[in-house]
Parts: sequence; structure tokens; C-alpha cells
Amino acid sequence: LYRELLTAFPDQWTYWLGLVDACVKTAESLSPSSSSSSSCSRGASSKEVASIDEEGWKRCRAFAKVLSAAEGGQKHALRGPRLILVELASMKARDGEEAADAASVAALCEEIREYGNRFGPAASCCFADLRPYLSVLVREASSRSLAAGGACDIPEDASLILQWAKELWSTNYQTDGREDGEGEGDVSADQFRERRKRLRTFIFAVQVIHAVAAELSDSTTQLLQTYAPSVAEMATE
Repeated sequence: LYRELLTAFPDQWTYWLGLVDACVKTAESLSPSSSSSSSCSRGASSKEVASIDEEGWKRCRAFAKVLSAAEGGQKHALRGPRLILVELASMKARDGEEAADAASVAALCEEIREYGNRFGPAASCCFADLRPYLSVLVREASSRSLAAGGACDIPEDASLILQWAKELWSTNYQTDGREDGEGEGDVSADQFRERRKRLRTFIFAVQVIHAVAAELSDSTTQLLQTYAPSVAEMATE
């Protein structure tokens, strides 16, 4: 039923969550982390997953990839099929077996980056979509690091996200390349659209850095100084 609904309405997030509930989860989630009814802020469907049906997980992931690749004549890129890939990776990171933990967290890190690269320039709500998963990533990466006896305050996967976000805002920072007095009236419509994309990406990247840094409360100030743009740079942008 959910596959039929999603074939007709592939960007309907509640249908994706229904498919996951029906095919992937084998026990009740403990508690919801965010409302799934919002069309803009979607986020993780639950804080904990008791158990995962591996075959159902694989089928759901394959179906999402098929729909994301077949968006065809859609005016806007479909977020639903791509965000469910992040959700599925998040479930694995929270539920993987001991030997798969590191790989599961790394897979979540990769899915977050892929989603951000795709929708950071296109959707202002990209950060709202990913925020719950950033929390899962940092929490799980930190617990894995502690369990392995790691002495580093910043888990490797969190560092990868921070470095990725820094590269995003750095490459989309426009103020340095803008001549004094240049305004919106001095650019073409295409140039203006490109500026808006780059500004969305800049804002998204800064939001990611602040979210990850806030999760690592013992190192927040240090991380912001290292990875985030300065207040002056944000103000002029």
C-alpha cells in the first residue's frame, strides 16, 4: 500500500514513515523526536529503534533510490526519497551490531553530507530536515569513541561534518568577490538566482557548524572559532 502511495506521491514524508514502520521496524520506537507532519521540518522519526528487519531495511532503501533517480519532470527535486535514506542510515547507527557501529555512523555521516550538498543550495529548510540526524551522529560517534577508549574530545565523524560545513561556507562566501556599491540591480536574473543559492548554502553550513558545536558542549567555543565564519563575515554576507 505505501509503495503504491509513494509511487504516486513520492515526496509525502508521512508515507515514507509509514513504509518504514511497516517494513523496517520490528518493535515499537520508544519515543518520537519531532513532528512528522511538517512539510518543511521533517527530521528523525524516533530517538531509539528497538530492532531492524534487515531485508525490509534493504528493500526500503532500494525503493527510495529508485524514486529519487526517477523524479523526471518534477519542478523541484524530491526531498522525501533522499531524506528517508538519511533516516534509514540513522536507524542503523542507533541499532547496529557492535562490529558494524563504526561503519554505520560513517554511513550516516555520508548520507547527511549528500543530502546537504543536494538541498543546501535549494531549500531553506534543509537544516531543519537534518538537525535531528546531526544530533544522532554526534551522540553515537561520541559514545563509540568513548567505548573504544578514545581520548579525543571531537569524534572523527563529527570532525568530518564540521570540515565539510566549513568548506561549504568558505566556497560560497560572496562578499570578497563583490565590488563596493554593487547591488541587486546590477546583476542579471540568473546571477541573482545564483547568489540566492550560494547564500542559502552559506547559511545552511553555518547552522550545521553551530548545531554540531552545541552538541559538543565542552568544546563549543573552540569549534566555533575553528570552523565557523566570524561575526563580521556573517554580518557582511
